[in-house]
Amino acid sequence: MFALWSDGARDRMSHVLADHKILNLTAVDDWPAMLALPKPQVGLAVLGLEQGFATDSLAVIGEQDILGDRLVRPRKAAKRAENFIAEVSSLAAGDLVVHVDHGVGRFIGLKTIEAAGAPHDCLEIHYAATTSCFCR
Repeated sequence: MFALWSDGARDRMSHVLADHKILNLTAVDDWPAMLALPKPQVGLAVLGLEQGFATDSLAVIGEQDILGDRLVRPRKAAKRAENFIAEVSSLAAGDLVVHVDHGVGRFIGLKTIEAAGAPHDCLEIHYAATTSCFCR
């Protein structure tokens, strides 16, 4: 069994292993599915293990066992305020937008609110039964 950190890592590893002629791979979502695999099949599971291990009946190979330590990517530089305004200007009232946490909403327009004694330009976006403002 191979233990990978994410669905994307599992997909990438399946391609890497296939390139090395390891073709008896099956993505599994849980332990019972892993145990149900016939002997020649190798399970690929999303299971965040630092290192693999072996028992008398199972070998688990972790992503780090193959690729080494995970890379820590530098954080992206914060967007500058003038870029924010330029990007917002491409939106029109009524446009649908997608937020990573809140889902699909409708852009209403720019709204200036006061926070900590200073004005902040915000996006007014309506999600289902709520209204949200996202300031920049």
